[in-house]
Amino acid sequence: MRTKQAGIFSWIALVAALLAHFLAQPAYAQPTPLPDEVRTQVEAILKDAEVPGVSIVLIEDGEISRASHFGVRDKATGEPVTSSTIFRAGSISKSFTSIAIMQLVESGKLDLDTPASQLLPELLIDNPWSETDPVRVVHLLEHTAGFNDIAFRHYLIQGSDLTVADAVRLYAPYRSRWRPGTRTSYTNAGPVIAGRIVEVVSGQGFEEYIAANIIGPLGMNSAQWTKTPSVERFLAKSYFWDGSKEEPFIEIAGRPSGSLNTTAIDLAGLPMLMLARGSLNGRTIITPQSALRIERPTSSDATKAGLELGYSLGNDPNLNGKTTFFGHDGSIDGFAATARYSPDLNAGYVVMINMTSGALDDVAKVLRDYLEREADAPLITSVPLPPELKAGLDGQFQTSTPRRSFLAPLIGLSQWQGVSLKGDTLRFKGLDWEHVGRGVFHAVGESAPGLVAIDDDQGFRLQSGTVTYRRVSPLEMWTKLGLVALTGLAAVIGALYAIIWLIGGARGTLSETGGVAPRAWPTFALALAWGAGIAPLMLFGTGSFDLLGKPTPVGWLVYGITLLAPLFVAIATAVFLRSKTSLTARWLGAFQLLMAIIVCVYLIHGDWFALRIWNA
Repeated sequence: MRTKQAGIFSWIALVAALLAHFLAQPAYAQPTPLPDEVRTQVEAILKDAEVPGVSIVLIEDGEISRASHFGVRDKATGEPVTSSTIFRAGSISKSFTSIAIMQLVESGKLDLDTPASQLLPELLIDNPWSETDPVRVVHLLEHTAGFNDIAFRHYLIQGSDLTVADAVRLYAPYRSRWRPGTRTSYTNAGPVIAGRIVEVVSGQGFEEYIAANIIGPLGMNSAQWTKTPSVERFLAKSYFWDGSKEEPFIEIAGRPSGSLNTTAIDLAGLPMLMLARGSLNGRTIITPQSALRIERPTSSDATKAGLELGYSLGNDPNLNGKTTFFGHDGSIDGFAATARYSPDLNAGYVVMINMTSGALDDVAKVLRDYLEREADAPLITSVPLPPELKAGLDGQFQTSTPRRSFLAPLIGLSQWQGVSLKGDTLRFKGLDWEHVGRGVFHAVGESAPGLVAIDDDQGFRLQSGTVTYRRVSPLEMWTKLGLVALTGLAAVIGALYAIIWLIGGARGTLSETGGVAPRAWPTFALALAWGAGIAPLMLFGTGSFDLLGKPTPVGWLVYGITLLAPLFVAIATAVFLRSKTSLTARWLGAFQLLMAIIVCVYLIHGDWFALRIWNA
């Protein structure tokens, strides 16, 4: 009897589950293909970039209106991309994590200003300002905690059995490079910690919570956080940027930051939800107030100084047009995607491709231009610049918030962002910026103000919604440029002189002036110092996590060069000082060694000594 009742109840449960599944299906009308003029432009972009496959969805009047699919999901088999093809959404996953956090805020279970360590006592953060400025929940989602991005090796930590708690532990250590709640620097670490907070506060696993409270109600039936059998059946293959080889699928541990797998049609539920201010398919996911909060940052110096838009709660507004398109972009394992929406137009788009390529941005621009075809550009009302503000705006600026601190030495020598004034118009990064009051600037051709000048005890700086630019003094700029020039000159002269002493050494004509050694040591020392700076850049430039994320022979070679260079320079200096040689060789050797010492001191100061790039 009990067995029969259990069977009946199982059938009832199955019917109820199926009914709930079909009730949750989004009531979308069958979308028509993209307009011919849009399709022609998109096809030209994809052909030129040799992108294998793309899925595109257009949203108009708050609903899916058009969808088109191009190319193949598998180059080997030629299987075409269809509406059922699943791509990886990458960092768009952060938007779902933020929505989950806001749901918990709405329910009174969480406050955005709660210190993260209060919710996760096991979380250790090296934060010199913790007494007055702890890392709070809001800082994790708005990238204002000051954390480095996760190390290269973290991207290769994989396994569907790893939990979010495992990821938080494995991605440690966490260090605030500046006072939390001041500057913005994008990092995948913060949203992963936020995902763990979702688990602790809700009492559910992260994926379970998202499925029950966001993805399920939105009818995103294809969406999964791991490569389940149902995902694998429809998953596109992804390819390296030049299409030369297939990218491996990495089952990342930090799922709250980037592991969502879904179709473009299902992903369109996210921008439609935000356009509808938190409700869709008859279900309220978040309140209109929460939807607005997701779009408006609060925790950086830029927002406190009057800049209304910037990176907020898993939401990164794009200002490059007539209207602001909110949303997020993402890339992972050769996949790239964007999901964006404009409240002013009640429209949006989703693009998902299976090759890392700038074609994603080009296609998105075509879609944006189409949606904005009847929109008017914003009217910018300029306000005269105060004299004290003008005084700080001439000169050179550099990024002071790199995603990884080890990039600071490179930025310090190579990135020079000139700022100039023509009347009250600021010229910066190739754009003309009009002052609209309180140090806030609006670029001509953009939808909203995107830059603010701040002058406080931290110095004069410019901050956008995602980057802080510090003002470089003329003394620092010319000192750096001068030393770079002198180091290059020493290398060139040393290389030319090496030809002479190599010939002299072969002929035995240098024996009376010290021989080859006092000439060779400075030359080799400078060459190795240069190598310590160039080798990591060459490895970094490959963009290959196979080389960057684990200790390979190439990685160990870079480690060896950055370790040996300062030691070799020290030995070369000692040998040179004890040697007797000609006056010409002595002056040139001293010049080479001085430059080598300066290079090594600069690299050591920038944490490039014994650099294990997989930990950077």
